[in-house]
Amino acid sequence: MSNNTEAKNVNTKRMTWYTLAFMAFSTVWGFGNVVNGFGYFNGTQVIFSWILMFVLYFVPYALMVGELGSAFKNLGGGVTSWVLETTNPKLAYYAGYTYWVVHIPYIASKGSGGLKALAWMCLKNSWYDALPTWQVQLATAVVFLLFCWIATRGLSVLKPLASLAGTTMFAMSLLYILMMFAAPAINPAASFSNIDWSWENIIPQFNVQYFTSLSILVFAVGGCEKISPYVNKVENPAKNFPKGMIALAIMVMVCAILGTIAMALVFSPVTMTVAADGTIAGAEVTAGSSFQVFALGQNAQTIKDAVAAAGSAGVDPAVIDGWVTAQTGQDFAMAMTSTGFIANGQYEAMRELGGLYHVGNLFVILYGACNAIGQFSTLTLSIDAPLRMLLDDENARQYVPKALLKQNRFGAYTNGILLIVVLSGAIIAIQLMGSGASDVIAWLTRLNSVCMPMRYLWVFFAYIMLRRQSAKFPREYEFVKNNGVALFFGFWCFFVTAACCLMGTIDLSDMGRTVLNIAAPIVYLLLGMIMPMIRKREDEKGA
Repeated sequence: MSNNTEAKNVNTKRMTWYTLAFMAFSTVWGFGNVVNGFGYFNGTQVIFSWILMFVLYFVPYALMVGELGSAFKNLGGGVTSWVLETTNPKLAYYAGYTYWVVHIPYIASKGSGGLKALAWMCLKNSWYDALPTWQVQLATAVVFLLFCWIATRGLSVLKPLASLAGTTMFAMSLLYILMMFAAPAINPAASFSNIDWSWENIIPQFNVQYFTSLSILVFAVGGCEKISPYVNKVENPAKNFPKGMIALAIMVMVCAILGTIAMALVFSPVTMTVAADGTIAGAEVTAGSSFQVFALGQNAQTIKDAVAAAGSAGVDPAVIDGWVTAQTGQDFAMAMTSTGFIANGQYEAMRELGGLYHVGNLFVILYGACNAIGQFSTLTLSIDAPLRMLLDDENARQYVPKALLKQNRFGAYTNGILLIVVLSGAIIAIQLMGSGASDVIAWLTRLNSVCMPMRYLWVFFAYIMLRRQSAKFPREYEFVKNNGVALFFGFWCFFVTAACCLMGTIDLSDMGRTVLNIAAPIVYLLLGMIMPMIRKREDEKGA
């Protein structure tokens, strides 16, 4: 009887599939994903791409992670442990190294993102965006060095602070969707964009621009390997884990679609042909070039009418600015460039929401404050946590130069943090080539979409190796029973990730940025290959 009671108690501690789904939802999704998708995929056209990405990539990805977590339920090292168990220590080192090094551009972006959030919190974004790039990057470098120093002090207070800020932002993101859909009923006199539901506006154009932007969507849906430790904590994992992951995919897909529609009520992308050289919405344009802006509210229809009237002759920048001002009483700068939208879209959305509910800038101030806390605390955690995961691992330590293993009295790897200062500092310095704060953030968003998904390659590699040795690793849950089908999905997700990362390096508007997007991963790969050589030479000298 005592055994039955014990079994019952163990079972009651297991979570339900919907608890897992909600927990994973807050880990995977964020409002920034909606903004990036809307900005890079021409507004509502992203809905089609979201559906494809979830069905053909995210669902099998999440279910594969579940099987890996079930097979290696007693291992806490995540992807590194999976690769170690299925292959060899050297490849496991590369998996751990990849997880660390892809955070280098991510770390460089957090300082910029935090300063942007502070500017919006203080309602000084226009002033901040007008600053020369060198001043913006100098401030970013100071912030970066400050938080690198904080990381060396081992301050644990930042983790709960980051969690609180992240939870608040997540809640505000969901509230934004709900409140935007309620806004037309609550404030019927307000101006909203007219959403074009025609076939041409829903199905994207499958051109070079489309395929080179797919890494943005892969970056958005990645990271569900973080939930792998919970596979065997679910009631009846074989049945309920896939149910939870499918529920997660549905929730994320619904939020992506509804979030996109909510954005479309306020923003509308307008593509125009430029008739003469000049400046539109703060960006220099050349005659004959195609130019896209994101117009706010009723401005969208006004600008669309102006573009339609111009026809094939194109729009003269000097004319359209004054024309829109005369028609709407607002400056054309209210229409943001694609770059400005990627950097400022989430804040503009919150500001517009506040206007619809007659609370002024309340929402954007709250969102900016939460995002600033989240960005800066995540900066410190991203400096410390991935580095610690790499250097705390006994297997990886044998391939890392001894100097990087030096720790101070707080347990921080000081020389490892110095290496981060050099690598991320180089990214910050290179961003001096940008044309302002918004341009820098958009550039780093693209670079992160190339680098960060590279760590997912090791997830799919580990899954392929697991299924090739399927009988060796017993597990409660399997994605699919058929080994051939399982291997197909493993190779499929690996191929999609690799292809999107490679295509994402291409920046059609700037060849210099394309070179940087290609060079950064190559430099990081070479560094990862050089470190074991240095360690081998050190060990030989020591012997």
